[in-house]
Parts: sequence; C-alpha cells; structure tokens
Amino acid sequence: MGARIALLFSALLIPVFAFSQTPHSDIAVSALGNFPFQSKGGDVTIDGTNGGGGAVNYRLYFKTHSAIELGYGYTHGTFYYAVDQSSVGGGIISLQQSSSYHEMTAAYVYHFWDDHRFKPFVEAGGGGVIFKPGGSAVSNQLFGASTQGRGAYLFGGGLDYHFRQHLTARMMYRMLAFKAPDFFGAGLTTHSWMRTSAPQIGIAYRF
Repeated sequence: MGARIALLFSALLIPVFAFSQTPHSDIAVSALGNFPFQSKGGDVTIDGTNGGGGAVNYRLYFKTHSAIELGYGYTHGTFYYAVDQSSVGGGIISLQQSSSYHEMTAAYVYHFWDDHRFKPFVEAGGGGVIFKPGGSAVSNQLFGASTQGRGAYLFGGGLDYHFRQHLTARMMYRMLAFKAPDFFGAGLTTHSWMRTSAPQIGIAYRF
C-alpha cells in the first residue's frame, strides 16, 4: 500500500516540475479533527468515534493559482460494529475495535486572490488510509484484527491568512472518504464508503 501511494505522489509531481516557472513551497503543521459518519451495508452498521490528532502538509506552487499538496495525518478512534442476525433467529451482535488512522494524500489546490493577504482555496485529490488496530482489550473486541489499508479520495477548501513574510495561518475543511474498514473480520464488511469530516487549523512556513 505504501509503495502505491509513493508512486502516486511521484506521478503527480512529474508534470509539476515539467511546467513550473518560478516555484515556491510551504510546509504546514496543523491540528486535525476526525468526525466519521455512519457506514451501513447488508446486515452490518459501522460507527466511529470522533477524534483528534495532527497533520503535516507540503505544498509546491507551480503557477500563480495552482499547487500540489502532499499530506500525512494521524488520528485515533474506535469503530463500533452492529451485526443484525435477526434473519437467522439471532439478535444484534455488537463488536468494537480501537484503531489509529494514518492518512497519506496528494491533492491539487487552486488559490483565489493571489495578491491579497487573505487567500481562499479549494482542493481535491486522493491517496490512502492505513488502519492499525490497538488499544486496551475489551470483551467484545474483534478477534484477530489486522492492519488494513484503504484507498481514499478527498475534497474541501479553506483560507490562508499571511500575517508575516514567511508565515501563514491556515484553516481548512476536508471531506475524506474510504471503504469502511473491517480489519479482515469475517462478516463485517459493508462494501460501502465511510466519510469523515476532517477540519484542520495550523501554521504554514513559506520558503
């Protein structure tokens, strides 16, 4: 999974360097929120807890209004699985799994108002999320849960505020979507997408 994501990043950067005129860059460190929506498919419903973490994003500006952004984000949360077995004479089976999220993404960013102190932007792209199970054992935890990678896509927007020559305050909101993780547990796959609301706020250094 990691090799595929690295290959994606490289493929996106090739045209950037080929057509750059006067490129410059910035790197941002941000607080990251993670607010997942419910995913449901078949007899399985998956919910996730809200969580927080951090992110690092690198942007390469290759035209006046355009940039490529590479990002890494980390958050942690718990997934709750409800399996409805009423059709076979059972009830609702409840399971849970604590997990860290490691997201690696690449996106195209378009900026407005390039000569203003305030610069709104929009972005869209993709990448992957790696879910690594962990946390304290509980009685209804998934048995044999394994690390799992999922492809993802994202879109969103935000605002840059340049308050120093090389410093920018950055606020952004992204929607990240991926196939809901099942940690390779039998009968836990929804075959549907799970979306997360992922706001960020941080500081970028331009160089």
